[in-house]
Parts: sequence; structure tokens; C-alpha cells
Amino acid sequence: MLLKEDPLLKQRIELYDNMASSGNCVGRLSAFLHVFPTPKIQWEFESIGENACEPHQVVDGVVERFRGTQFDIERPLLTDQSWGTLAGPARVFIKGSASSCSLGQSDVRAQCITFYLPNCRFLAKNLLGQERLTRAITVRTTDGGTAERARGIAGRRLSAPLDCTWSLELETLEEALLWLEPLRNNVGSYLTTTGRLCHPGADTPQSQQSDASAGITLEGARDLLVTLSRLFSFANGGYVGPLYLEGINVEASEARGSGLVLAFRTTPLEQVGPSWVAIDTDLSQYLSCYSSLARMLISPSWSETFDLVLMWYFQAIQPWDGQYGGKPWPVVASAVGAALERLSVAVVVGEFNERGLCDRDRMARLLDILGISTERGFPDECYIDPLMGIRNDATHPRPTSNLSVSERNAVLSRGIQWIEETLLWMLGYRGKYVDRTAEYYSSIGSRYDLSTHRSST
Repeated sequence: MLLKEDPLLKQRIELYDNMASSGNCVGRLSAFLHVFPTPKIQWEFESIGENACEPHQVVDGVVERFRGTQFDIERPLLTDQSWGTLAGPARVFIKGSASSCSLGQSDVRAQCITFYLPNCRFLAKNLLGQERLTRAITVRTTDGGTAERARGIAGRRLSAPLDCTWSLELETLEEALLWLEPLRNNVGSYLTTTGRLCHPGADTPQSQQSDASAGITLEGARDLLVTLSRLFSFANGGYVGPLYLEGINVEASEARGSGLVLAFRTTPLEQVGPSWVAIDTDLSQYLSCYSSLARMLISPSWSETFDLVLMWYFQAIQPWDGQYGGKPWPVVASAVGAALERLSVAVVVGEFNERGLCDRDRMARLLDILGISTERGFPDECYIDPLMGIRNDATHPRPTSNLSVSERNAVLSRGIQWIEETLLWMLGYRGKYVDRTAEYYSSIGSRYDLSTHRSST
């Protein structure tokens, strides 16, 4: 590992502390990845003595890139600066932040990429298909040796093929699973999960020593993980993506590695909402929908739609604490209405080219396309008018709906489920998910009909 320490469950990780240059200016650079409470990359640069200098600003607030010993910050953002000349040697001190930085050798192509994810609660609440990891509990014997007496729980591991090229492994240790437990009411962000992205057979010595062109650069891995992070986020109920990824390539007797640190958008644990993932959701099958998502995102309109709908979905399910008043229902209603309107246009108009429908009829047509129709035994269409009435009440000063609080919450929950079912239908997911229409927590098999699905490409 290129990092100086294991990054899991650490508040701050040191990235660099040595001499570096910015153009012709030389000084000491320190850089850290702060994970708690919110992920961010921060740096400090100090130049002292008769050659004290200030890095040149390329544009307002952005200084010329820092280059250190196998360390690079391409776009350092300046946030503070100071000079000292009254006593002692001349001193220039500046500090700031960055969206990314790199470690090691930039041209490395690796057959396996290791990455670290924060706040992966969806892995903590799901059990289906996850391998339980154990560790030996040993005691010292009378003769000075050790003996295994039992095996304790060490964590969980999920393995899934993404496509014919890549396989994925996600491992969460028991300490992280405990921190993710909702009843503990923890806040902020920590790296909780180690991911591994490999070509099938990459663990064999022959594969590790094969031609480097068979691997992938960190830039390529980042693009792949940005797409994959949309799947993670939708399952998690909040934004999650890699904060650090690393690739090692073994060629003969030389091991070459490169690392990439990202200030990826991350939802704090206290704001991660209850997503569609159930205890018996088939996450392996869900993650195999990566190829469908990648094809979908080729379309600029679907890429924009997916990201916007994900944002509104998180607003709708985001929990609120126990402060007086709780979460205002108009926030939920506005988010649900906006997401469903965008999805109905994307599917009914964009995919099936059916134009000229009013908002209500287009919503009904969306449910009909999904197969959530009265012909198949689902009464969902009768909830469209109440949902549209609730959304109008949220945006207009004169409410017209006569629904009770419990009735309104039931309609909004059904609307959230329509968002989930539309996205899962688009992805081609065939497994179980949370049934928000049930009185008590339960999961349900897919109500939608995948035979009506059309590729967005």
C-alpha cells in the first residue's frame, strides 16, 4: 500500500510531508485526507529563507500544480495565505484544498484495483449472498505456544461479477459494521469498506506478470468507479464513492504502484436514508446491472436524468432527527413529484415516443409500461391523483387535499416506491426490494415486468 497506514475508520490520513515545487517555487508541502466529519483533501505549503516564494496563481484561487516525490496535486485551490518578515527568516505560508491528488507512478497499468468506500450502510443491513468472515481466537498454552480455541466474527464479504471483464469484491470488517448500525446513531463519515476490482484470474502469478497493456490505469479505473458509484449510492440511500484507489503492477522482480485520492461527494451517515435494499436483496444480481447502467449513461439525457432523480430520491428518503416538528412533508412531496415527472418524460416520451399526454396520463402510462397496472392486479393508478394533489398542496398556499397525516404518508411512500421500481426496471434488476406499501417492514419480488424494458441506447 502506498499510504502510510490502513485508512479504514481513520479520521485523518497523512498523504505527503516532504519537499515539493510549484513552478519555480520550492518549499515543504503537507497534505492530508480528512474523512471525518466530511471528506476533503487539505494541503499546506511553506517556503522559508532568502529564497522564500509564493506559488503562481494560474487563475483566481488556483495555484500552479504541486509536484513532490511521487506525489502530485494538479489543481490546488488556495484558501489562506500569510507572510512573515519582521523577525527571523522570510516566510511564506499558504494552505488550501483539492478535489484530487495522486501518489506513485502515474503510468502504471494494474490488473487489480483496490479502493476504499465510506458509509456503506447498504452492506451492513443486507445478508443475502455475503460471505461471513471469521478470525481465529487463540490462547497461550502452558508450554509457551499458542492454540486456537474458537473463531470469532471478522466481517462480511460480497463477491459479484460486473461483466465479462471485471469482477468486484466488497469487504466490510466487523468494527465498521458496528459503526454503521443505525441504532448507534453515529454521525459523519469514515472509510468502512475495502473494494477490489479485478480481471478474472488476476490473482494468478501468470496473470500478474502478463503484458501491462491488459490492465487499467487509475484514470480508467476512476471513470469505471464513478459509474459504479451510482449503483452504490442508489442502494445506500446517500452518495458514496471511492476516496482512495490504488493499483499495483508486478513485472518480473519490480512492483510499481499508483494511487489516487478523491474528495468524492459523500452523504454523512446521519443523513443516509432507508433505501430499497432489504435483508434478502440479491446485491450480487443488482451489481451485475452495471453494464445496463453504463449503456444507459451513454445517453446524455439519461445521464442527466439519473443524477437528478437520484438527488430527489435522497431528499425524499433522507431521515430527520428528533428535533421539534420533524421533516416537513412538502419537502418529500416536491422531491417525489419532481423525480416521477422527470422519469415519466424520460420513459414515456424518450423511450416510447408517446407525446401529447398530460402529467396525470403520462404518469399512468409510466405505470402501465412498467407492468404495475390493474390488469396485473396492482391498484397503484388510483394513487396518482392523491399524489398530484399532495404535490400541489406542497407548492401552493391553499391546500386542497383532505387526507389525514397517515394517508398522506402512505401515498408519499408509494410514490417513493415508484421511483425505486422505475430505476430498478431500467437497470434490469430481478431480485427483491423493500415493500413500502406494507404495514410492516417486508420485502417483495419485482412487481414490474422486465419484458417491456427497452435499452436506452
